[in-house]
Amino acid sequence: MLVLERTGVVRAALAGELGHSAALLLQARYGSGHSSSVQSPSVVIAGLSKERSMKPMPCLIIAVLTMTVLHRVCSADEKREEKPRFKGVELYSWKEKRGDWMFVLLDGTNRLKTEEEVKGAKNKVKGAEDLKKALARLAVGEQVSWTHPIKGFEFPPEATCKAVEKAAKEANIKLSGGPKK
Repeated sequence: MLVLERTGVVRAALAGELGHSAALLLQARYGSGHSSSVQSPSVVIAGLSKERSMKPMPCLIIAVLTMTVLHRVCSADEKREEKPRFKGVELYSWKEKRGDWMFVLLDGTNRLKTEEEVKGAKNKVKGAEDLKKALARLAVGEQVSWTHPIKGFEFPPEATCKAVEKAAKEANIKLSGGPKK
């Protein structure tokens, strides 16, 4: 709806669509009505668009650059391995004395690892949520074996085991082993 003042100066164009702020900007730009000519709404809107589009441009550029940097920082941690490991991955789990469930993903080998070797690994994770993130970083189709051929390891409660199985499925990981049902 066009709102025209007695003097013929457009105070607001398309008041229902552009809203109150557009009307105020038009009023500020074209004054209180000293002009006697009526301007086309498209001319007024075009002038308004040029004015408004130049001011937020630096903010838009900064916002885009910030989002790009944040995306790279966040996705760097989430990046998946490109291809599966040669002999797959071994998953070990155990309950610490404080009651926390610990997990570790190690390269598959043809030999039995020692308890100290597994529990001393640098890439241990605490809890199923952190394990879910670690599984998501493995290559698509990775073979993960969850067995405990050495003493000192155990499977978590059934609910946690199901959460691990679900996380592996969501990450497109082939999980074998796990607790006997």
